[in-house]
Amino acid sequence: MTSIEDHRTCPQVYSPDAQGLLDEFRSVCHKYYFAFSHATLGYKAQFKRYEQIIDPANYSNLISTGSAFPNSEQSPGQSTIAQMTQGELLEYLQDGGLFEDYVAKSLVIVIYHLWDEYYRPRIAKEVGAIPNQVECALLGAILSI
Repeated sequence: MTSIEDHRTCPQVYSPDAQGLLDEFRSVCHKYYFAFSHATLGYKAQFKRYEQIIDPANYSNLISTGSAFPNSEQSPGQSTIAQMTQGELLEYLQDGGLFEDYVAKSLVIVIYHLWDEYYRPRIAKEVGAIPNQVECALLGAILSI
């Protein structure tokens, strides 16, 4: 396999342009991680908000989200896009809850897609290799998950 992680260990394939692409990929990954970490902060804030207003006696009641509030011109629930019980909402918003899990899994998928479909082929072209010969330590670890 060809690696551009450290040109000192593999100088025959070092390319400043390929290194620039790898640096760009890392920067993009950092931005996605910031988005993830701030989204989880939002979940924590929403959990605190809902925890204050949802009565445990009503955990089985539905809560919905949609494109607009039902009004006199709409049947109740007509604008509903999604709904769940109030108890589920609180459970999923908790630190480490299902919503955080969904976003974390999405982050892994986006990063892998960016690597495999965009950065890996461009780096391969720069170092004269085929894409499957180019490795990135971060993505190699993801494949073992």
